[in-house]
Amino acid sequence: MADKNYISGILIKEFGEYGQLNISIKIDDFVKRLNGISNNGWANICIAKNRKPTEKGYTHHCFENTWKKTDSKSAKTSKQKDNLNELPF
Repeated sequence: MADKNYISGILIKEFGEYGQLNISIKIDDFVKRLNGISNNGWANICIAKNRKPTEKGYTHHCFENTWKKTDSKSAKTSKQKDNLNELPF
């Protein structure tokens, strides 16, 4: 697994009984970071829960979501060919 590209400028704490999140954003840092990872004006990030809260009580962190869509037509075609080879008759 590749190293995570963490997003700076955002602090997240979970509170209350229902999993609410308190999110603090340092706008200059956050926007600068998002601009650095943007693709056609979009930045894909993932918010994940920490294993345990930090010393300051932060419960979540953000990192860049680097997943890329594969060509679904060619993937389906190869799967269909594989399925034809597995027919019992």
